[in-house]
Formats: sequence, structure tokens, C-alpha cells
Amino acid sequence: MTNDEFRKRLDAITTDRSADLWLSDIEDLGRSYPHAIRHLDLGLNRGFNCFAFALGLVPSVAYFSVASRSYSPNVHASSAFVRWLLDHEHLQSTDDTGRNDQVVVYFAGTEPTHAGQTDHGQVVSKWGTGHWFRHGLFEVPSNYGLRVEHFARPETSAIEAAFLEFANLQGVPVTRFVPDWRAPPN
Repeated sequence: MTNDEFRKRLDAITTDRSADLWLSDIEDLGRSYPHAIRHLDLGLNRGFNCFAFALGLVPSVAYFSVASRSYSPNVHASSAFVRWLLDHEHLQSTDDTGRNDQVVVYFAGTEPTHAGQTDHGQVVSKWGTGHWFRHGLFEVPSNYGLRVEHFARPETSAIEAAFLEFANLQGVPVTRFVPDWRAPPN
């Protein structure tokens, strides 16, 4: 089995199936294609996605308030948010790929599709609505894309502020959820 076939198999395991079925299937896959993927129980709310986790937004009360309670539009740490962070230079690219606690962003073409954090030469990330895994850089489903970039992990307060600005620009009444928030000056 090639790495491409392995990644396509991971894609089939994790697409349109209950996350509860993934663990045994990923373990079984290791019999035909040895891999380093390990399930992690981080004790975190599964309601957070890969971008919120990788960017360090999980402990942010302001982020959770907006992401879980906004509607029309509902704004959260999405591919569009990561694209906005990149376009507005809130994420700083790094060539030092051996450091821990960096943000790794996967791309399909130019579209951010997935993110994780570096940890001792591997990546820790949340897959879809499912579980957290420690894995090799390209031991991920094929739909996450072929290109990866490393970024210095920004301070949580900076990413939180950027998220609230992004939500405001998307039409979310941020002060309804975070009463002391003030829009940055133009």
C-alpha cells in the first residue's frame, strides 16, 4: 500500500461515519500499513474543531460564547477564519519545523482544510467531529490536502482578538456575547 492509498483509506474511515467506529478501523489499518497514529484522550470538549484546537482557542470563553451561540451567521474557527488570519498576517510562517507547539495548517490547493500542533516531531490534531490523534505529518486523511505550512503559535489573546474582529466583520453582534468587547479602530 502506498502512502497515497493509505491516506485515501483514512479518508474512507473518517468520512460520513460515526467517529466511534474510527478507532478500531485505524488500528486495523496498521496491520497492512504500519503507522504512528495514536488516539489521545485530552479530556477536551469534542465540540471544538481542529482549527480552534490548533490555534489555542479551546480555553477562550469569548471564543466559545460567540462560536456556540451566534447564528445567522454562525461564526467559528473555520477554514474561512484561517484564510482571513493568513490574509491579514496574523499567522507568521516559520522555517523552524522542528519546534514544539507550532501550528501546522494543511491545504487543498489554497484552501486551509485542517490544522494541528507540533509535538516532539509529530502532529496532534482533531479529526473532523471525532477524536484527537498524534500522527506523522502526512498520516492524515487525503481530503486534508497535499500542502502543509508551519506557523509560530500566536498568543491565545491575540487569536481571540482576531477571531472577535473576524466575527464582527461577518455580521455577528459580538457585544451580545462578549459585552466588554470593542471593535478595533479602522
